[in-house]
Amino acid sequence: MLDLSGTPSPWPGDIEALWSDAAATQDISAADGPDAWRATVAAMLGAGSGDRLQITAGVRPVVAAFADLGRTVLLEGPTFAGVRRAFERAGRPVTIAQLDELLRQAKPAARTLIWLTSPGRNPDGWTAGPEFVTELEGFIADGGLVVQNETYRWHGPPAPPVPGAVRIGSLAKVAGPHRNIGWLLGSPEVTPTASRIVSAPGREVQAHWARFAAAGGLDLLARRARAVAATTGRARSAIAGGDVQAAWHGASFLLRIPGADAAAVLERAGVKAGPGPAFHAASDTARLCFLGCDADCAHDAQLARLAERLGARIAGCSG
Repeated sequence: MLDLSGTPSPWPGDIEALWSDAAATQDISAADGPDAWRATVAAMLGAGSGDRLQITAGVRPVVAAFADLGRTVLLEGPTFAGVRRAFERAGRPVTIAQLDELLRQAKPAARTLIWLTSPGRNPDGWTAGPEFVTELEGFIADGGLVVQNETYRWHGPPAPPVPGAVRIGSLAKVAGPHRNIGWLLGSPEVTPTASRIVSAPGREVQAHWARFAAAGGLDLLARRARAVAATTGRARSAIAGGDVQAAWHGASFLLRIPGADAAAVLERAGVKAGPGPAFHAASDTARLCFLGCDADCAHDAQLARLAERLGARIAGCSG
């Protein structure tokens, strides 16, 4: 069984050793404590002097703070379903639709929040192109709030953020779910205060990350993420029959088998994938996720032959 369900691969020995060394030191000094980690994240994101940067426990822990703002919540589709559940648990109803439709619904802008993932959206790899970024800038200028999840920012070429958006993200997809830490970055006028952000990592955890980054650990994780993106792009290109690798961003894509339960059909054919409806995608789609792969994986020909036999094709777009 080829597992493309999204289970991440374990860290290799060199990265594990760096993390163990970082975690072994118990003293927290100014040189490697929370301030050092905040500075690392600020530099990574290109934060400006007027931005408010907050360290978080990931993406879902900040949802309740945005729900508390009282705005109408419009959520991209397809997307990771956990975001919708988090908003609803916080008492905010959510409207899910494709982003162009959401922009038509986003009135009045001053009472609306649009949540999107770019670059490399889970599950289909969509990344906001220049025209759509311009539309979002207009929405923000009218008082709208855009929350941009950048969790997949390492899985592909550089992609500038939406100007004026509140940027959130985490290391979950490069470091794995059990070592998650995240950020929230935006102007003080539109970002929730620190008191409304739950489950922020402790000082010790942030110190571990600061030491790990200083030892080159983040660079190694980013290199692994780029390898995953390259593997994803090659597989997608093989199935699509065209060279789309250079433009690809993300760690997953959607495969459509018209009129079928795509995930079930793929599993019978020896490929474990995520059902599209679990990501608010069509019932005849499945998500193929390559987080468990690296640059040495070679599934392209196998997946291309399987897609041809099943009449499957790529669903969604990446630009």
